[in-house]
Formats: sequence, structure tokens, C-alpha cells
Amino acid sequence: MCHSPARKERKAAMTIQWTRTSRAIASMVMLLLAACASHGARFPVQQYVPTTTALLPLGQLFLSNTQLQFAALEGQMKLQYVGIMPDSAGADIAGATIYRVKNAQGFYKKNAGKSAFCSEQPLWVAVSSHTGAPAWSDEIWVGLLTLKDWAKFRHAEDRVCMGGDYVRTPS
Repeated sequence: MCHSPARKERKAAMTIQWTRTSRAIASMVMLLLAACASHGARFPVQQYVPTTTALLPLGQLFLSNTQLQFAALEGQMKLQYVGIMPDSAGADIAGATIYRVKNAQGFYKKNAGKSAFCSEQPLWVAVSSHTGAPAWSDEIWVGLLTLKDWAKFRHAEDRVCMGGDYVRTPS
């Protein structure tokens, strides 16, 4: 059975619209969560294991809306919510929740040169999920960014210094 080009175009347009609507809803939810976070609300620390082979040397990930810790690294990153990655960043990272690493220099000094860790000081943490808001998802993607202005991230020009997928473990 042949499908007309017009039908394929309509289907593609509907898929794009659904994606944009889903991201808009996710962004609104994240803004609501950010508002809660700005009033001192803290989410409990969740435990995750990497499913991306390159991240296995870092071990378990412990993550909340105020801290991030890798089992194989010293200390923890202190996080502050700053926003949602815009669509202009590219499909892979658009819609991710972005956190500033408040203790970036100190954390990097303790861990520079360790296996699977960034070769530059990470300034931002990006967290996203294809299964819903990251705070409630069992599967997340985490990426560390080194560029000065996270909102200017462009997929074709910028890269995460390390990133990959994680699965939540029972507490």
C-alpha cells in the first residue's frame, strides 16, 4: 500500500507538534518544581547505576535537586537549579533540567584526571528523561557541561564532557 507524500508530511508534522507539546508540559512541570526548590524544598537523594559503559568507572550516581555524587569520585557537587535547556540546543538535550555546580572548582580539583571524569571543570549538570520528569523517572540521562553559558549550548558545536544513561536502584 502506497502512502502519499502529503500523508507522510502530516504525520511528521503531528509528531513534531506532539513532541513540542510534551516538552512544553514537561517545562511547566519543571518550572513548578523549580519554584518549589527555590523555596527550600528538597527532593530526597536517589540512587542510580550507569547503563552507559563509559560511565561504569564512576560507579553509582547519587542525585537530588541540590547535590550530585559519583561513588568513585571524592566529594559531591552542590547544585542550584537554573533553568530548562532550550529547543535550540538540539533534540538530544533540549528540555533537560540544568543545575549550576556551586562548588565546581573545588570538586574538579579533587577529581581531575580520574577515569571517565571530565578533562575540564564542569560548570553545569543537565538531567533529562524520556519517561517523564527526571525527579520521578526510573531512567535518566545526566550530562556535565563545561561551556560558560549553558543557554548557548548548540548540539552541532558543543558537547558534554561526560554523559550517559542511568537507571534508578531501589533505596
